[in-house]
Amino acid sequence: MVAGLFIVGLVPLGYLLSSAPWHVYFFQVVHAVGMAMALPSWLAIFTRHIDKGKEAFEWSMETTSIGAGAGIAGGLGGIMASMFGFQVLFIFVSALTIFAALILLLVKNNVSNRGEDMLCRTKSPLLNRSNIYHAEPGTGKNF
Repeated sequence: MVAGLFIVGLVPLGYLLSSAPWHVYFFQVVHAVGMAMALPSWLAIFTRHIDKGKEAFEWSMETTSIGAGAGIAGGLGGIMASMFGFQVLFIFVSALTIFAALILLLVKNNVSNRGEDMLCRTKSPLLNRSNIYHAEPGTGKNF
């Protein structure tokens, strides 16, 4: 996810270097690759932390926030571009995205381990930790 965001953060700087239409298309492909690296990880982390019984509400809040954020960012980006020019806008967006990727490096220890988290939340008696049997060494017996 972090590597994908770093790639996405470099794309606006690539737009500054573009001198032909195919350059923009190329950087859009690079952006798509970066988002393909980042988005599935984010969705997995978000899904893992949804509260049971509130799935629909929490997914609706997530998607509404993304949509509202995109709309607000587009409006503010348009204002910034008209006031300061596209070069400043692209540098700002690039810096903000790379900063977001760096923040993810700082919070990575706060995201629970998938295996532990899934075992703790499961309702299956086969995967519940209290029902896992271990062989007692040297006796051949399970306890």
